[in-house]
Parts: sequence; C-alpha cells; structure tokens
Amino acid sequence: MVSSLGLINIAGFIGVCIGVFFGGKLLDVISNRITSAHNGVREPEYRLYAFIIPAIIGPMGVLLFGLTITEHRLWIEPVIGLAMNAFGVVAMTNVLVTYAVDSYLPLAGEVLVATFVVRGVFGTVLTLYINDWIEKVVQNNAFGIMVGVQYFMCAWVVMFIIFGRRIRARTAMYGPLTWG
Repeated sequence: MVSSLGLINIAGFIGVCIGVFFGGKLLDVISNRITSAHNGVREPEYRLYAFIIPAIIGPMGVLLFGLTITEHRLWIEPVIGLAMNAFGVVAMTNVLVTYAVDSYLPLAGEVLVATFVVRGVFGTVLTLYINDWIEKVVQNNAFGIMVGVQYFMCAWVVMFIIFGRRIRARTAMYGPLTWG
C-alpha cells in the first residue's frame, strides 16, 4: 500500500490540467464576453471575473482534504480535495498573471518572475513548516485556518475589480513605469 501512496499525485496532475485549461482558454472566453458586453472596450479587470470559480473551488478542496484525512474517510475523498486545490491554485495564478501582464505590459517579464517567485516561496515555506504547525493547532483547526487565509487573500481581487483602473492610473504616474 505504501508503494501506491505517490499515486495520489495523479489527482493533483488532473487538477492542474483542468486549471491550465480554465486559466487559459476559458479565461479568454469569459474576458471576451465581458468585453463584448462593454461595447468592445477591454479592461484588464475583466479577466478577474474568471477568478471567482477557482477561488471557491480551491479552498474548498483544502477543506475537503483536511476534513477527510482527519476523519480517516475513504481514499477518494481527500484525493478529490487535492485535485480541487490543484485546480484552484493553477487557475487563480493564471488569472492573476494575465491580469498583471495586461495591466503592466512593459513590465511583463518582471511581473511573471515576481509572481512565480512569491508562489514558490510560499509553497516552500508551507512544505517546510506545515507538519509542525498542524501538530500545534490540531488538524481540523489548521485546515480551517488555511481555508480562511486563502479566502482572505482571494478577497483582495474584489478590490482590484472595483478599483483596478484607478490603481493602474496611479501606478502609471508614480510607480515603476516612471522609473525608466
């Protein structure tokens, strides 16, 4: 049985594949429809509406995974949670990267590097310290806190949907675009 443990990563791979499709082609479809509804005027913030679906599914995958392993449920339940989380992480990252590139095209390279470095650092820190933290706060509490933190971080997208245009205007006047 232990030799089969690595097979649960197939669920993550499936979630990633679905997330790549959603964060790519489907994101463009959603953005194009919103652009059409606004008489063909495209704003980078239209991409952020696609963030809603993975922002709900991803954290719920963490919760499903955490609760089902805590209760020693059937193996398929935490595996589905892993797939949901993988989908959410990949799709949310794709949405945010395309938004950032649309917003700051002259800094596209820097935006991509910064995004993936931050994601990698978070992943590394989480991997290194998660087991100790789970032991200290008890499994159910730890996974609940993880979901709360994810939803808190996702809520910032609402600010960019509402104020993104103003934020872009300010950063164009005072931000890194003026340093060159």
